[in-house]
Amino acid sequence: MHTKLIEISVILGILIKRLNRFTVETDINGKTIKAHLTNTGRLKEYIAEGKHVLLTRISAPKLKYRIIAVEDGNAYAIIDTLTQAKAFEYAFSRGLISRFKNCRIISKNPRVYDSMLDYIIECNGVKYYMEMKSAVLRGPNREAMYPDCPSIRGRRHIRTLMRLVEAGERGLLLFVAGFPRARCIKPYEEGDPEVARLMREAYISGVEITGISIYMNNRGDIYLENPSLPICRRWLNSFY
Repeated sequence: MHTKLIEISVILGILIKRLNRFTVETDINGKTIKAHLTNTGRLKEYIAEGKHVLLTRISAPKLKYRIIAVEDGNAYAIIDTLTQAKAFEYAFSRGLISRFKNCRIISKNPRVYDSMLDYIIECNGVKYYMEMKSAVLRGPNREAMYPDCPSIRGRRHIRTLMRLVEAGERGLLLFVAGFPRARCIKPYEEGDPEVARLMREAYISGVEITGISIYMNNRGDIYLENPSLPICRRWLNSFY
C-alpha cells in the first residue's frame, strides 16, 4: 500500500531544453519560462524536449519556478532534491520508515571534517551521521542508481562517512529513489567508477546503506511507495 506523504502546489509545463546545470527552459501555457533545477545530475532520461513536467512557484531574485518532477508512465518521477528531502523528513517524523521508527533528527547540515552532511540523527540513544543521495537513474531491471555522472561531492561524502566509522561513529547512506516501481538501489559504475568503489568499501567498513522510494501524481501528491528499498543483491554478491 502506497502512503500519501505531502501535497505540493504544482503547475503543469512542457520541457523545452536544459540551459545549464541549474536552469531549464519550459513552456507554461504557451509562455517560455526559465525554471530552477536543483538536481545536478545529467538526468538524460528525464530532461528531454517535450516531456511533461511539474513545477512550483518560488520566491527568488531571477527564477520564479522550480522543476519538481517529470512524467514517468502514469506517474511523475521526483527529480527535485529539495522535494525529496521534504518528503523524507515528513515520513521520518511520522515513523513511516521502519528503519527510523524510533529516531529523531538532532542536526541538519552538520559540518564534519571537510564535508557538510545532511543530518545527524539519534535512534534509541545511538547517534548516526547521515547523507542522503538522489537515485533517479533507472537501470534495466528497475534498479535505482547513483550517480549518473562523476560526482566529486559524492566521493567526499562517502569518504567522510568512512572516516567517521573508522573513528568509532555510525555512518548511514540513504538513497531516495524518485521514480515509481523501483526494485533496489546500487551505484552506477559507468557514471562514476570511483563512487562505486567507495560505496563498496563503505559497505564493507560498516557504513549502513539503505533506501526509500517515492513518486508524485499529476496533482502534486507525493507517495511513499517502499519505505525499505534494499540494496541490489547482484551488486552485493559481486563483493565476494
